[in-house]
Amino acid sequence: MTGFGVEGQGWDEMLVGQKWETAASVAASFVEGLVANMPKTPVVVNINVPNTDLADIKGWKSARLGHEPPRRMSTATLEPKVGHEGGYYVRMAWGEAAELPQDTDGGMVADGYVAVSYLSSIVNSERDDLSAAEASMSKLITR
Repeated sequence: MTGFGVEGQGWDEMLVGQKWETAASVAASFVEGLVANMPKTPVVVNINVPNTDLADIKGWKSARLGHEPPRRMSTATLEPKVGHEGGYYVRMAWGEAAELPQDTDGGMVADGYVAVSYLSSIVNSERDDLSAAEASMSKLITR
């Protein structure tokens, strides 16, 4: 969403001006085509839409998922929650906007394109470098 991650901004303020109808139109169009010709295997689709009017979208592209955040966090502090012993708010300050790679979903959306990514399955992978974390869990759960 436009404005996400701006320090001091509340959710209500962040939702003002969002072009939900554009995203809804894009999603409805994709789903219409999908159900008209279902794929052979299940698919998870990640669609990112610029916050603009449909007429202003430049097109759509297939995108790789970006791992880069749109802004870098500059500081994070814990602020005690009044009336919640041991509870804290995490207050973060964000730096300048980062330039996102053009082949990523975020980069394409920033450039005015709808970004479409087909997500593959998430699979477990064996690791041999997490024995300390596994031992810690074994201590906690002693069945």
